[in-house]
Amino acid sequence: ETTPPEAGLSWVVGKSRRDPASKNPFLGSEKVLAQLNDKTLVKKLRAGLMNPTGPPAREGADIETLDGLVVGKVTSGTMAPCIKKNISMGYINKPHNKQGTELQVVVRGKRYPATVTKMPFVPTKYYKI
Repeated sequence: ETTPPEAGLSWVVGKSRRDPASKNPFLGSEKVLAQLNDKTLVKKLRAGLMNPTGPPAREGADIETLDGLVVGKVTSGTMAPCIKKNISMGYINKPHNKQGTELQVVVRGKRYPATVTKMPFVPTKYYKI
Protein backbone atom coordinates (compact mmCIF):
# COMPACT_ATOMS: atom_id res chain seq x y z
CA GLU A 1 0.00 0.00 0.00
CA THR A 2 1.40 3.31 -1.09
CA THR A 3 0.09 6.78 -0.32
CA PRO A 4 0.25 9.83 -2.60
CA PRO A 5 2.94 11.53 -0.45
CA GLU A 6 5.14 8.41 -0.67
CA ALA A 7 4.72 8.32 -4.45
CA GLY A 8 5.54 12.01 -4.85
CA LEU A 9 1.95 12.69 -5.89
CA SER A 10 0.74 14.96 -3.08
CA TRP A 11 -0.75 17.29 -5.69
CA VAL A 12 -3.50 14.75 -6.49
CA VAL A 13 -5.14 15.38 -3.10
CA GLY A 14 -7.26 18.47 -3.75
CA LYS A 15 -7.42 21.38 -1.32
CA SER A 16 -11.05 20.67 -0.44
CA ARG A 17 -10.14 17.04 0.41
CA ARG A 18 -7.30 18.20 2.70
CA ASP A 19 -9.72 19.90 5.08
CA PRO A 20 -9.97 17.74 8.23
CA ALA A 21 -13.55 18.97 8.74
CA SER A 22 -14.57 17.67 5.30
CA LYS A 23 -17.86 15.80 5.28
CA ASN A 24 -16.54 13.67 2.42
CA PRO A 25 -13.47 11.78 3.71
CA PHE A 26 -11.80 9.39 1.29
CA LEU A 27 -10.42 5.91 1.97
CA GLY A 28 -7.13 6.24 3.81
CA SER A 29 -7.66 9.95 4.43
CA GLU A 30 -6.46 9.76 8.04
CA LYS A 31 -3.03 8.41 7.04
CA VAL A 32 -2.68 10.55 3.90
CA LEU A 33 -3.66 13.79 5.63
CA ALA A 34 -1.33 13.02 8.54
CA GLN A 35 1.55 12.49 6.07
CA LEU A 36 0.71 15.71 4.22
CA ASN A 37 0.81 17.66 7.49
CA ASP A 38 3.88 15.92 8.98
CA LYS A 39 6.54 14.85 6.46
CA THR A 40 8.34 12.77 9.12
CA LEU A 41 5.50 10.23 8.91
CA VAL A 42 6.52 9.39 5.33
CA LYS A 43 8.95 6.48 5.77
CA LYS A 44 9.61 5.59 2.11
CA LEU A 45 9.66 7.56 -1.13
CA ARG A 46 9.56 6.77 -4.83
CA ALA A 47 13.01 7.16 -6.37
CA GLY A 48 14.85 6.39 -9.57
CA LEU A 49 17.83 4.03 -9.77
CA MET A 50 20.46 3.65 -12.44
CA ASN A 51 22.62 0.53 -12.62
CA PRO A 52 25.17 0.63 -15.44
CA THR A 53 26.24 -3.03 -15.15
CA GLY A 54 24.37 -6.31 -15.16
CA PRO A 55 20.75 -6.94 -16.13
CA PRO A 56 18.00 -4.40 -15.41
CA ALA A 57 16.31 -4.73 -12.02
CA ARG A 58 12.69 -5.83 -12.43
CA GLU A 59 9.58 -5.59 -10.28
CA GLY A 60 10.07 -7.15 -6.85
CA ALA A 61 13.87 -6.96 -6.81
CA ASP A 62 15.32 -5.95 -3.45
CA ILE A 63 17.17 -2.67 -3.07
CA GLU A 64 19.97 -2.95 -0.50
CA THR A 65 22.63 -0.81 1.09
CA LEU A 66 26.21 -1.79 0.29
CA ASP A 67 26.17 -3.64 3.65
CA GLY A 68 23.27 -5.84 2.50
CA LEU A 69 20.46 -4.18 4.50
CA VAL A 70 17.21 -4.26 2.47
CA VAL A 71 15.93 -0.67 2.18
CA GLY A 72 13.40 -0.94 -0.64
CA LYS A 73 11.78 -2.74 -3.56
CA VAL A 74 11.90 -2.13 -7.29
CA THR A 75 8.50 -1.50 -8.89
CA SER A 76 9.65 -1.37 -12.52
CA GLY A 77 12.84 -1.44 -14.53
CA THR A 78 14.20 -1.69 -18.06
CA MET A 79 17.15 -0.94 -20.32
CA ALA A 80 17.03 2.69 -21.50
CA PRO A 81 18.33 2.88 -25.08
CA CYS A 82 18.58 6.70 -25.01
CA ILE A 83 21.15 6.69 -22.22
CA LYS A 84 22.44 3.13 -22.72
CA LYS A 85 21.99 2.23 -19.04
CA ASN A 86 19.60 0.19 -16.94
CA ILE A 87 17.02 2.27 -15.11
CA SER A 88 14.47 1.33 -12.51
CA MET A 89 12.03 2.93 -10.13
CA GLY A 90 11.12 1.80 -6.66
CA TYR A 91 10.29 2.73 -3.11
CA ILE A 92 13.28 3.34 -0.87
CA ASN A 93 13.23 3.95 2.87
CA LYS A 94 14.44 7.31 4.14
CA PRO A 95 17.28 8.43 4.35
CA HIS A 96 18.64 6.07 1.67
CA ASN A 97 16.54 7.75 -1.05
CA LYS A 98 18.78 10.81 -1.45
CA GLN A 99 20.06 11.51 -4.95
CA GLY A 100 23.57 10.12 -5.45
CA THR A 101 23.30 7.44 -2.74
CA GLU A 102 25.16 4.28 -3.71
CA LEU A 103 23.02 1.16 -3.25
CA GLN A 104 22.77 -2.26 -4.86
CA VAL A 105 19.95 -4.20 -6.49
CA VAL A 106 19.52 -7.96 -6.25
CA VAL A 107 18.77 -9.49 -9.66
CA ARG A 108 18.47 -13.29 -9.89
CA GLY A 109 20.40 -13.71 -6.65
CA LYS A 110 23.33 -11.50 -7.67
CA ARG A 111 24.05 -7.98 -6.43
CA TYR A 112 24.72 -5.13 -8.84
CA PRO A 113 25.67 -1.53 -7.98
CA ALA A 114 22.99 1.13 -8.41
CA THR A 115 22.82 4.86 -7.78
CA VAL A 116 19.76 6.83 -6.69
CA THR A 117 19.07 9.18 -9.59
CA LYS A 118 16.85 12.16 -10.27
CA MET A 119 13.78 11.46 -12.38
CA PRO A 120 12.96 11.81 -15.20
CA PHE A 121 16.04 9.93 -16.35
CA VAL A 122 16.13 11.71 -19.71
CA PRO A 123 15.93 15.53 -19.63
CA THR A 124 12.73 16.90 -21.08
CA LYS A 125 12.27 19.99 -23.20
CA TYR A 126 9.01 20.93 -21.49
CA TYR A 127 8.66 24.28 -19.81
CA LYS A 128 6.06 25.83 -17.57
CA ILE A 129 4.22 28.94 -18.61
